[in-house]
Amino acid sequence: PPPGLILKVSPTPPRFLSSVVTFLCSFSIPPGRVEYDVPITCCYTGKQNLHAFAFRTHTHDLGRSVWMDRISYQGTKTELMRRSPQLPQGFALMEREVILRPGDRLQATCRSE
Repeated sequence: PPPGLILKVSPTPPRFLSSVVTFLCSFSIPPGRVEYDVPITCCYTGKQNLHAFAFRTHTHDLGRSVWMDRISYQGTKTELMRRSPQLPQGFALMEREVILRPGDRLQATCRSE
């Protein structure tokens, strides 16, 4: 096939959709701190349940651990994944599939040292 992008259009909606959720923020580590956590939170406002199955971390040199919690619309906090950003970068399968529902909050925390 020729190089480039091939686009196929169908009148039938796909059975599954995929997406990547990205967390980003700007922060400063206060002077004299050996360890510093940076939490970033967002609320899922979609209309459909999401089935999370993989996780990827990325930080710069000071990042030592990244984890993600789900705070359900009922207020229950559950850790979904934890990984060292010093490991090779790539997607890691989660231990179990997690269903995210509208109103759930996701909180990614990066620990820097």
